[in-house]
Amino acid sequence: MKKFEITEEQIKTLENDGINYIKEWFPEVFETKLEIGKWYKCHHNKALFFITKVDPSKGDKGDCKAYGFNMDGVWTNEKWDVSHYKNENRWMIEATEEQVKSALIKEAERRGFKSGAKFKSCISENGELRTAEEFRGDLFHFYFNDNELTISTSINEWIKFNSNPHIFKDGVWAEVIKLKYYTKEQAEKRLTELENDGYEYEIID
Repeated sequence: MKKFEITEEQIKTLENDGINYIKEWFPEVFETKLEIGKWYKCHHNKALFFITKVDPSKGDKGDCKAYGFNMDGVWTNEKWDVSHYKNENRWMIEATEEQVKSALIKEAERRGFKSGAKFKSCISENGELRTAEEFRGDLFHFYFNDNELTISTSINEWIKFNSNPHIFKDGVWAEVIKLKYYTKEQAEKRLTELENDGYEYEIID
């Protein structure tokens, strides 16, 4: 633990609004040290990110990577360099579970995840197409310690896979699949057009 020295004059100054003076004299004490595997939130903008790499050997200019939401609240992938936040870490605080959950669910909804949405899990499930469906009023399920967001599906799907599918895991998002539906007549016409254009095709279930 570090030790700090304070003068008599400074002690007297603390009588009124002391905490602000303490923060001014000893800013290092109040700085948030960015650590791998944790979510952080910025005080003065919409930045909310998960640290994946910190290289302390390079000091304040060291390599610091993350994924999450940038200062405008836009999702950015794991190549995002947040090294500059190491110099502004007095403005950073460790994010709460509720803050991360709320932001990820909002992002999931923006990406089109809702009841009825078709998608494939972002982790291995043999590439099977899944369908989102509310269960007992719940759709999204967030697991802070595992850094993952899952979504409810039908009872039959749950029984088949024995779990809810992942739509977010360690910075990777599943993608909603937009299906186009045809009547039998429309499908036959489209297949004829493909044949006439020289395409080969395969009909799958």
